[in-house]
Amino acid sequence: MAIYAVGDVQGCYQDLRNKLDEVEFDPKKDTLWLSGDLVARGPKSLKTLRYLFSIRDSIVTVLGNHDLHLLALAYHKPLQANYSIGKDLKPIFKAKDKIDLLEWLSHQPLVHYELELNTLLAHAGIYPLWSMGKTLKLAREVEEVLVDEKQRSKFFKNMHGNQPSLWSKNLIGYERLRFITNAFTRMRYVTKRCRLNLQNKSQLKQKPKTLIPWFKYPGRKLKKTPIVFGHWAALGYYKRKNILCLDSGCVWGNELTLVTIKE
Repeated sequence: MAIYAVGDVQGCYQDLRNKLDEVEFDPKKDTLWLSGDLVARGPKSLKTLRYLFSIRDSIVTVLGNHDLHLLALAYHKPLQANYSIGKDLKPIFKAKDKIDLLEWLSHQPLVHYELELNTLLAHAGIYPLWSMGKTLKLAREVEEVLVDEKQRSKFFKNMHGNQPSLWSKNLIGYERLRFITNAFTRMRYVTKRCRLNLQNKSQLKQKPKTLIPWFKYPGRKLKKTPIVFGHWAALGYYKRKNILCLDSGCVWGNELTLVTIKE
């Protein structure tokens, strides 16, 4: 009954199946964690979704920014005029089972906490100033909107954007939801004041001195909790002091990363 974790698949279906074959993954007894960004850019987003949906009782996946963008295109139609649906996602919109796939995707969490392992799974990471309780509570705020048919269209209309960049408990409405979403799905660097910098995607050795990787922020609250994440292809496979990044840039021609979390 092993638990495996895999980085951003992004429609690289065959790479995923090859990795699972290598470890003889058995959905009847094993569990697969996915760091989000199941779709987009790669050649087989629809096939990837269908496969994961078929073994949905054996996987844990969080939502990535590309997954949310897909849902935004699906559930807020005016966005399709501003963001054209690329050839990587078009097959999903033409699929007969698209409703089942998209509804399933919309019910996935932003963060997963495995109590037995005291381990968190998120797409981009955990905002440094949030405690465990705050992390789980704020994730639920967005998750509840995503599954509400009346609320999610308005949320997706207002989801895109880089502001606000600094967390405050006084944030309300869509600004609050946008910050929470950005922190879980788009964050890489923060400033010394813990503002999100969502533009810089560079490797650690190339970053400006004014920026700090979120997991190296001096006042980070969850230093004793292992965190598994993806999103940061330039960082690649990275394992340091309870931090595990699994995005090795498979969609850019590199090898997909799969690790064993529990034997």
